[in-house]
Amino acid sequence: MITNYSIIFLLMFQIIICKNYQGESFPKKYLEPEDVVPASADATNYLQNLGKILDYFVLYANKTCINRALGMFYMKAILKRTVLENKNKIEEHQHKLIKKVILQADNILSHFFASIVNPLDWGHILKRASHLLKEDDLQVEAIGEFKGNLFKKWILSDVSLNEYEQDMDELKFPKEIYLKHTEEVVESTVFTINIDDSDYCLGEIIYNPLPLEDTKTLKPCVYDQFCPKILYYRAPSFSYSLSHRMLNIMMARHVRRCYLSSPEDDEQLMEALCAGMYREAVYLARRGYFNRDIWMEHISLCGMLGYQEFFRRHWFRKVVSWIDERGCIAENFNYEANRTRYLLEKEPDKAESTLKLSRKVLSDPCSWHPMALSIVVLAHGVRHAVHFSEVDKVKDEL
Repeated sequence: MITNYSIIFLLMFQIIICKNYQGESFPKKYLEPEDVVPASADATNYLQNLGKILDYFVLYANKTCINRALGMFYMKAILKRTVLENKNKIEEHQHKLIKKVILQADNILSHFFASIVNPLDWGHILKRASHLLKEDDLQVEAIGEFKGNLFKKWILSDVSLNEYEQDMDELKFPKEIYLKHTEEVVESTVFTINIDDSDYCLGEIIYNPLPLEDTKTLKPCVYDQFCPKILYYRAPSFSYSLSHRMLNIMMARHVRRCYLSSPEDDEQLMEALCAGMYREAVYLARRGYFNRDIWMEHISLCGMLGYQEFFRRHWFRKVVSWIDERGCIAENFNYEANRTRYLLEKEPDKAESTLKLSRKVLSDPCSWHPMALSIVVLAHGVRHAVHFSEVDKVKDEL
């Protein structure tokens, strides 16, 4: 039986990667939630841009993948939670926009399950993982209340998730090295949990029974030993390894109401991971958002837990600025060009296929994975703007 995860987790990082650095160079203005009060008009702006992206998704419903499906699943849950929490603050036209994008997402997801998922054998990971997205009631209920000032104890400490934190805080960490390590995360065992491991563990979550009556009580997850081990034990974590650890723990907790170690240990680990993801998000923002995809992935996931540091008005507006007239978002051009250069150096024998894919990516302003993440980020923006705006719609009680 696996026990004492929180103690092991802290000791592991202190012993293996401990430095004397304790976050002194982390920019102070980012240590606390942003103090800018959003306006109700911000929510309308985000919803209108959400609609543009969903309109484009409808045109290519036959190409819907698990990443896009997950984005729509989270987007719907956030918007539904927004309506439940803020009935007196949502304008009538905003209600209409919310209903429209939720209906569009439902139609696309219905097509996704019917034509792509259902024909698959149950042994296929895509089928098992996708079935977690069929109902969002539990996810709506699980979205965290807004809370802030919880990251200081992690950022201003000597507990490290990787050895690059000081360089990131001081903006000395080269973009090329960030790119290199991000690519290594996809398939390497250097960083905790690669993409294949993440997909496998997501596919295992479905074997935990769906709570039918008691949705408040958390129960132990039904897992083999592999998934808890890689999600808790191995270090270091960086880029997608941070976010995919987070995704696995959060998905089990939210849509199956189960925990890996204990409710308290899992919550502490998620907080520590989000503190690390926030540090990366700040670094990427300060370096010109040179990797849009992982930046939005960090915001998408940790925003589900309500950490206010991730809810920054200028960040949401930055995402809007990337959306073109068709409703498309592309990855940063320089990042894709450097990624191609790195892959050519790493695998010269695959130069022809690498260049062919690169030309396609660089010539198409519609990058599906960033677009799937953008609808989650913008949904967070809607919830934040509605919740914290000073507009309070007065109801006529007559």
